[in-house]
Amino acid sequence: MINIRSSTWMLIVLVAGIVCIFSLARILAVILFVCTLLSIFLYPLVDKLSRKISRGSATAAVLFGFIVIAIAAVSWIASNVVPGFTRLVHELPNFIREIRNLPNIVPIPAEAADYVNDALHDAANIAIGIVKSSAGSFLGAVSGIIELIVIPVITFYFLKDGDRLIRYFTGYLNKNESLRILGILREIKTVLENYIQGQMVVSFISGMAVCLYFWIVGLPYMLVFAAISGVAELAPVVGPSVATILAALLAYSYSPALALKTLIFYIILLKVNHNLVYPALIGKATKLHPVVIVCGVLFLGHIFGVLGMILAVPFLAIVKIVFEHYVGTYGGNVD
Repeated sequence: MINIRSSTWMLIVLVAGIVCIFSLARILAVILFVCTLLSIFLYPLVDKLSRKISRGSATAAVLFGFIVIAIAAVSWIASNVVPGFTRLVHELPNFIREIRNLPNIVPIPAEAADYVNDALHDAANIAIGIVKSSAGSFLGAVSGIIELIVIPVITFYFLKDGDRLIRYFTGYLNKNESLRILGILREIKTVLENYIQGQMVVSFISGMAVCLYFWIVGLPYMLVFAAISGVAELAPVVGPSVATILAALLAYSYSPALALKTLIFYIILLKVNHNLVYPALIGKATKLHPVVIVCGVLFLGHIFGVLGMILAVPFLAIVKIVFEHYVGTYGGNVD
């Protein structure tokens, strides 16, 4: 028998509202998601600085510094990564044509040649589709000047008045339920904070490793594939698989041997990240089983596309926390 606490209905309504926002107003959902992540990421700095100056001044100072750094980073990416990424997208059809000759090079039975060719072709098209979809989602999210203005504004108020807003909404509950909700939200904040920090480390390691490998073997688009590999880590398993396919296609356009080396490198990188780095930094924060992560990435990716893949792990971590606090069995509620 399952027992659900009364305030669970408040969370159910909140989750339903979030789903509706993602379904009906994708741009608004992206803005709120970005603002929430920025708030969690910058909160420790604001909290530390607010001990010396007012909360509002601390928030403004930290946010201003972050915006300056972000503008410099975007300018560097626009001048060094985006042109290469554009050329890569235009050249991908040529890479696809290259893989049609694979059955003629690798000794496989003739009856299996067509199947292998079609499978590789479909895999390449899927990878290209995800890359183009990712680029389109990103450009669509930041294309409007209004959105760019709104993000720092909302983030400012999240950082400055976030605790006050939470207390306002929990004020409609009784004292015990209010304290419970506040405790859950603090736990969610801690988990997301650890997740963001761990994910940044994993993405940085992947990006630097790919950059170094491309430089050593002399492959082009070094910065582009470093960026792709770093961003791909936001969608565990699925993202790195897409990055691996793209890199193998690029390497194969030069030689099958280089493609094999590249494939081996990406497999080793994947194993290191997801057997050592990821469990140590992110697995401990989310405490999610790899099967749950993969299923969540695929399911939310099917519903919301690339954005759903990126949101999958933090969303599942939040669901797990809420489930543990609000759903009990015969043995009692899990706290």
